[in-house]
Amino acid sequence: MAQGEYRNRFQFQISAYFIGLTILIVNLMSWVLYFQVQSYFDQDLGKTLIGIAQSSADLMEADLLDFLEPGSEDGGLYVSMSENLQLLEKDFDASRVYVVDKSLKLLVDSHAGPAVGNSVPHLQSNVLEINKALDGQAIYSTLYRGSDGDLYKSAFAPVRDVDGLIRGIACVDASPAFLQVMDNIRNTILFISAISLIIALVLSVLLSKSIVNPLKRLVTAAQRIGSGDFSKPVQLEARNELGFLGSIFNTMQDNIQDQQHRLKQLKQLAEARADKLESYNNYILQSIDNGVLTISPEGNITVFNAKAGKLLKVDPDDAIDADFRAIFNEQHPFLEQIERDRENPANSDLVELSVTHEGKESVLAVQSSPLRDTDNALIGMNWVLTDVTELRQLQIDIEEKERMAYLGMLSAAVAHEIRNPLNSIELFIGLLKRQLGDDADSLHSIEKIREEIKALNSIVTNILIFAKPSVLQKDSFPVDQLLRESLFLAENALTQKNIDAELNLPDDPLMMTGDIHQLKQAVLNILLNSVAAMEDGGQLRLSAQEAALNGAAPRLEIRIHDDGGGIPEADFERVFDPFYSTRSQGTGLGLSIVRNIIQAHRGKVAVESSGEDGTVFILELPKGAH
Repeated sequence: MAQGEYRNRFQFQISAYFIGLTILIVNLMSWVLYFQVQSYFDQDLGKTLIGIAQSSADLMEADLLDFLEPGSEDGGLYVSMSENLQLLEKDFDASRVYVVDKSLKLLVDSHAGPAVGNSVPHLQSNVLEINKALDGQAIYSTLYRGSDGDLYKSAFAPVRDVDGLIRGIACVDASPAFLQVMDNIRNTILFISAISLIIALVLSVLLSKSIVNPLKRLVTAAQRIGSGDFSKPVQLEARNELGFLGSIFNTMQDNIQDQQHRLKQLKQLAEARADKLESYNNYILQSIDNGVLTISPEGNITVFNAKAGKLLKVDPDDAIDADFRAIFNEQHPFLEQIERDRENPANSDLVELSVTHEGKESVLAVQSSPLRDTDNALIGMNWVLTDVTELRQLQIDIEEKERMAYLGMLSAAVAHEIRNPLNSIELFIGLLKRQLGDDADSLHSIEKIREEIKALNSIVTNILIFAKPSVLQKDSFPVDQLLRESLFLAENALTQKNIDAELNLPDDPLMMTGDIHQLKQAVLNILLNSVAAMEDGGQLRLSAQEAALNGAAPRLEIRIHDDGGGIPEADFERVFDPFYSTRSQGTGLGLSIVRNIIQAHRGKVAVESSGEDGTVFILELPKGAH
C-alpha cells in the first residue's frame, strides 16, 4: 500500500474526529448564545416591569392608602384601586400588580382573595431590591427560579404622597407564560446538547480506539526496546498511517539491534583498551622508583603506589579510597605537609621530610602539584616522593672524607715532626743508660722514660696509619680465617680479663675478597675496644652470615657483640671520629681506622648498644672484588 493511501485513511479518521469536536463546539456556542439572550431578555423585561410598577405608583393616591386596613376589601376605595391595578395587569400581560406598605404588608392587590395586611412571602427573596425601592429607586429583581421550579422576576417602585414622602411600594410580577419561553429554549438546548454529546462521545470512543490501540502497541514495543528486548516485531493490522508507522518502527528496531550489536563490540574493544591502558599506567606507577600519592578535594586517597607505601610506612591496600586523616595520624610527619599543601594548592619546591620507622630514619624529597581538569577546576593534589637518604648520606660521607683527608694531612705532618725528636730522644736515652752503669734507681727511671717513648711512638704510628690512604692488596679468603686469626691476635688481652670468645659461623664456608691484613686490623681494633669495655670479664660473640639487601648483590654481615657497659646513643656517630675516646688511656683512633678500612672495601660499619645487652659492632662488606 502506498504512503499516500495511509495518509488519506488517517486523514479521514482525523476529519471524523473533528466533526465530533465541531458538534461539541456548536453546543457550547448555543449555550453561550442562550445565556446572552437570557441576559438581554432579563434586562428588557426588567425595564418593562419597572414601567408598569411606576404606572401603578402613579395611579395610587398615596394619602388614601392610610385608610386601607384589614376588612376594607369590599369598600369602594379598595375596589376602585384594585380595578385600576387590574387594568394595568391586563394591558401589560403581567402576572400580578399590588401595593404594600413599608413593612411589606399588602394594601391593594389586582387579584381577589389576599386580604389587606397579609404578608407576601416571595418578597423575602427580594430584600435588597425592596430596600432600594424604600430609598426612592425604581428597580427590578434578577431572574431566579423559585422553590417550585418556576422562573420569577419582579419590579418595584416607590409610592409617594404630594409631599414626596414614600408611603408604600408598587410591585409587579412577570407573567409565567412569558417566562416559560426561556424554559422552553433552555430545555431545547439541553436536549440538543445531550444528543450531540452522546454522538460525540460515541465517535470519540470509536475513533480513539482506532488510534490509541495501535499507539499502545507502539508504546509497549518502545518500552520493550528500551529494556533491551529486540526479539518481537510490532504487530499492527491497521491499513493506515499507523500501520505504515509500525512497519517503519520494525525497520528501526532491526537497525537499532544491529547498531547495538556494533556498539557492544566497540564497547568491549574500548573497555579492553581502557583496561590495558589502566594496567599499563598502574604498572608504571608500581615500577617507578618514586612514591606517588594523590588526594581528592574531599580528602580521599585516590592514588598510592607501592613505593609511596614503602617510603611512608603505610600499606597501599589500606590507603586507597581511605580518608588521609585515617591513614596518617597526628604523629606522622607527612600529615602536616599534606594539610599545608591542600590549604595552598600550588606547585611547590622540593621539600625534605624526615621519616623514622622502627628506629631507622629516612630522608624524603617531596614535591606537590595541584591536579586540574580541562576547565581548570581543582580535582585533587598530587605528591611525588623520592628517597634521598643515600644521597644525603653520600654528601655527609663526602664531607667527612674531605674533613678526614685534611685531618690526615695535618696528622701526618704533626706525626713526622714528633717522630724525629722521639728517635733522637730514644738514642740519647740509650747513651745515658750506658753512662749510668749499674745505678738501679736511675736505670729504672730510664726504662720508664723508654716505655713512655714507645707509647708515644705507638700513637704516632696510629696517626700515620690513619692518615695514610689505604692501598688494598685483595685476595679471596674464607671469613672464618679472618675471624679466627683476629681472635688469636687478641688472645692475650682476652685471657688477662677472663673473657670467653664464641664464634658462630654457618656450616657452609663463607668466602670473600679483600685485604685480609687490613680487615684483621679492623676486627682486632674492635675486639680490643670490646675487651676494654668489659671490666669484669664476660663473653664476646662473633658471627658472620650472608645477607641479600633489596635485591642487590649478596653481602657479608659480621657481628661482634660484647657484654660491656654499652655506649650512649648520642655517641653512636662520634665513636668513629678521630681522637674521640671515653677512656683516659685511649687515643681515639682505633675505631676511626676501622671505618677507613671498611669504607676502603666499600662496606659500612654501624654500632648498636644498650646498657643491658652491651654493644654490637656490625660490619657489612661485599663478597666479591670491586
